[in-house]
Amino acid sequence: MMNLQPVTLKGERVTLIPLSIEHLDGLYDAIIHEDVWAYRLEKITTEDGLRKFMQVALDGEKEKEIYAFTIIDNETGKIIGTTRFADISPENHFLEIGWTSISPEVMRSKVNTECKYLLLKHCFETLKTVRVCFKTLSINKRSQNAILRIGAKHEGTLRWIGKTSDGEFVDVVYFSIIQPEWESVKSHLENLLIKKY
Repeated sequence: MMNLQPVTLKGERVTLIPLSIEHLDGLYDAIIHEDVWAYRLEKITTEDGLRKFMQVALDGEKEKEIYAFTIIDNETGKIIGTTRFADISPENHFLEIGWTSISPEVMRSKVNTECKYLLLKHCFETLKTVRVCFKTLSINKRSQNAILRIGAKHEGTLRWIGKTSDGEFVDVVYFSIIQPEWESVKSHLENLLIKKY
């Protein structure tokens, strides 16, 4: 049985710490940008909207359904984003990594790659997870490419499974990494983190 507890995950470029409502101002500065929310079911544009987004995660943690992180830039000490574990199934040893929002300043850098590396390593090596899922809207090609780039396998598309705040139905694309694939994915991610880009 997976035993999730609040944890700090430290990498070379970023540190992931448990989300706290005290991070509201830093997250507002980092992620309340149109580019961050362009392809999301929920468009967060206000401090109140961000507070509610964070509170959902914190309430989910009490029920052991969500574990959310704030992403800190090790060099500057600044908050640069958030991510979380969700759809947690301890009895089946799987969960989802998602709800990742990072500052436009660090998009297309090694930040997201290192975040995923730290989260996946914790999942497969500490929690003994057997399956990690990722999902994104079918219109979000940038996110799909990023998920494939880290080594996840495309599983399929569920049609009209979500609805935007504008009332539009959307398709969601699913990806996963399973335990037998982890060593290969781990090596791939470590190589990506070494490469210059």
